[in-house]
Amino acid sequence: MSVAGTLEMKLTVNETLPGNAPASAASKKVVTHDQWNLTQTFPVDPSLPCTEVVSVEATLVAGALTLDLTALTATNGATRSMNGLKLQMLFARPDPANANPIIIKTGATNGYAFKGAAWSDEIKPGQASLYFGNEQAPDVGASAKNIDLTGTGSQKLRLEMVFG
Repeated sequence: MSVAGTLEMKLTVNETLPGNAPASAASKKVVTHDQWNLTQTFPVDPSLPCTEVVSVEATLVAGALTLDLTALTATNGATRSMNGLKLQMLFARPDPANANPIIIKTGATNGYAFKGAAWSDEIKPGQASLYFGNEQAPDVGASAKNIDLTGTGSQKLRLEMVFG
C-alpha cells in the first residue's frame, strides 16, 4: 500500500509590542512567533517509514473501548494488522456532540506504550490532539497492541493513524 502526506504542527502568533518600545516605529512593533513549527512530509526516506493508514470513528460501548492495533478496520472495510509496524502519527478529535471528555491511553492489558507506559491524554469536546511518533514508538505486537479509550456512554472519537 502506498501512503504519502504531510503532518503539520503549527502555532503562529503575532505579538504587538506595547507603546513603550521607543526604539521601534509603531508599524514595526509586531513580532511573529513561528520558528518552532513542524512540517513533515512522509515518506521522506526509510528513516520514517509510512506504509499503512487507518481512519476510524471509534464509538465507546458503556464508556469504554479498546483499540487492538493487530485488528483494525481499514478504509476499505478490511481488517488490517499493524503487527511489526510503529505508530508514526496519531490525530484524535472527539465528536463535537460528545458531552464529556474521552481519555486515550496505553492499554491496561498488552498496552501499546505509544508515548510511554503511563501515557494518558484527556481530550474534551472541541479539542484535538496530534502526536508525532517519529519512529520512537514501539513495534506493534502481541504484547504491545492495545490503546484504551474511556469516557461516557457511546461517545465517539475520530482517529487518523499512520503506521510504518
